[in-house]
Amino acid sequence: MNTQALEAFNNLKRALTSAPVLKHPDFAKRFFVQCDASEYGVGAVLYQKETDGSEKPIAYFSQKLNDCQRNYTTTEKECLAAVMAVKRSSTANNVVADTLSRCIEEIADSPIANMDTLEFESQEYQELVKTAQTNAERLPDLKVEDGLVFKKAVVNDVECEENEWKLWVPESLTSALIENAHCVETAAHGAMREATAANVVKFLTDEIFHKFGVPEIIHSDSGKQFASKQFTQLLHAYGVKHMKTAYYAPQSNAAERVNQSVLAAIRSYLEKDHREWDLYLSEIECALRSAVQSATGVSPYFALFEMNMFTNGADYALARKLSSLNDHEIFLLDNSDKIRIMREKIKENVHETYETNAAWYNKRIREVSFRPGQEVYKRNFVLSDFKRNINAKFGIAKALGNNMYLLESLAGKSLGAWHAKDIKQ
Repeated sequence: MNTQALEAFNNLKRALTSAPVLKHPDFAKRFFVQCDASEYGVGAVLYQKETDGSEKPIAYFSQKLNDCQRNYTTTEKECLAAVMAVKRSSTANNVVADTLSRCIEEIADSPIANMDTLEFESQEYQELVKTAQTNAERLPDLKVEDGLVFKKAVVNDVECEENEWKLWVPESLTSALIENAHCVETAAHGAMREATAANVVKFLTDEIFHKFGVPEIIHSDSGKQFASKQFTQLLHAYGVKHMKTAYYAPQSNAAERVNQSVLAAIRSYLEKDHREWDLYLSEIECALRSAVQSATGVSPYFALFEMNMFTNGADYALARKLSSLNDHEIFLLDNSDKIRIMREKIKENVHETYETNAAWYNKRIREVSFRPGQEVYKRNFVLSDFKRNINAKFGIAKALGNNMYLLESLAGKSLGAWHAKDIKQ
């Protein structure tokens, strides 16, 4: 594509996504959705029909298909496009706060927009005001005050008591307002906004290597950021070995095991209402840090700081009364000896737990062993066609442990690490 073609393409996009092609919705008219699916993505258009029968688009939607969805049949992809389009077009279960509405106090104090902003006097916004006024009975969730449109906030079909009415912000201001609300430092949305290769490398360098030292081995899944050239160069520069988990084998990923504990705690702690789980995440993390782990026999906090974690100041007096602030068996030892004894005990507990779990696991699992050069079949994770569950033949390049093997095509192309449960002779 040359410069002239690219410019024409961008002009076409701008024309389709701006007036007069793109229109504001008329809530007195019926809405329609047209959707379609291709091999790699789905798309849809929300539109309304004019009196002359012409179609006027209101909004566009597109979504790239993931690896599993690309394996769907054509019919399934078309159905997926329809489901996604309806969900995206519907606003019944969404709080319109971040995109088209904000609390009026936020707008009044915003450096980007205030009540004197000219966008509230634009023709498009005045048409919206007129629509809300002339269709008040049909649109009870909208109201007009002082020439401004407000929308009633609803979450899961339940009206919000706090900040019940949200100001409908002109579309031309939404992007800037979202950027201001979500990207400033006070938003506290975390250090890594997206797990790209560049962000992962920066996080490891600044937050791990330079603060806690460089590890000998990094264990990760097979995400593309961990297979990137930038990540590989980082490990080579610091002399770190890289171990990856097998595809479709989350049981070998320690992070996935921690996620299971976090999800279980959310279900138990928050009971039925999980919508504000992030507000309680710090408390859940505290509970996990102070809980004794079955594998190590101690809590993560104890393993790191050599003392139990107190979650209430009154616990210290009780601990002194019971003479349990310190382990009397090692209290008189030097710190280096204490750490050595504690680590040896943790290693012993971990080994005993491993032996117990292995004995139970091996009773119901057949022993599998493959040799380099052997031709095998691997499971093909196709969700739509059971007959394609097992792929064509591949070769064993080498063993990566007791249950993980590096596969390659018969032409010698590497296929990554796979667990023995997904390989058959």
